[in-house]
Amino acid sequence: MRRLRPVRRAYLYFLASAAYTVDKLLLHGLPPSQVVHTDQWHVLLDCQRKGLQRRLHRLRLGCLCASGNNYRFRYGYFYDTDTGHYSFRRFVADFGHAIYPESQDGIRRPDSVLNIRVRLAMSDASSTNAIPFYLQETIGGSDIDNQATLRSFRDFRFRGPNSFLVQTEYDRRIIGPIGILAFYDAGKVTIARSDLNFSNLHQGFGGGLAFFLAGKVVFRAYVGLGGGEGAHPYFGIANFL
Repeated sequence: MRRLRPVRRAYLYFLASAAYTVDKLLLHGLPPSQVVHTDQWHVLLDCQRKGLQRRLHRLRLGCLCASGNNYRFRYGYFYDTDTGHYSFRRFVADFGHAIYPESQDGIRRPDSVLNIRVRLAMSDASSTNAIPFYLQETIGGSDIDNQATLRSFRDFRFRGPNSFLVQTEYDRRIIGPIGILAFYDAGKVTIARSDLNFSNLHQGFGGGLAFFLAGKVVFRAYVGLGGGEGAHPYFGIANFL
């Protein structure tokens, strides 16, 4: 008797959300529109020490569409209630796609996966407004949500109003829960949206160990290389955002 291949259940869901929040955000004495190449936490601590604060209203609209992959779109409007000088808008498109090159008995192997991610963020402010540096896009290491960006650079290495990021990573379980991973990252931040392209990208690559549980990576230990700023090791729990 011919064995029937199991039917792969495809799913599609749509999630839309809107949130209106009031955040008390810190304002540094430097020009907020300046591209800052420094550690975000050091800057924020310095802001707190100086006691400089600004209140912003933030309206966020977002949607998530998925069919085995993640395709995220988000639009945000930041309104400065003090002077209005730091009001701006931002659109973010984040595409994540997973490819499973291996299968067993007609079923794809979840512990052998190639992940591809493309993220584009564009900010817009009027000619009289500026985007505060603490709300600008950052790439380098991991971002404030522990999402990996340019892993061959330190955290928050590059900062600007707009950003472009391309990532590929292959994870493969070898024996027991232990596997290997290899990745390549490329991206940049820009002041002008017209500079969001594939030219002059910061690049890096690396590899290491991946630890699996129920077919998913739960812990990573790797080294980022090729960025021209030394080796950057990372040890941590996988981000499930």
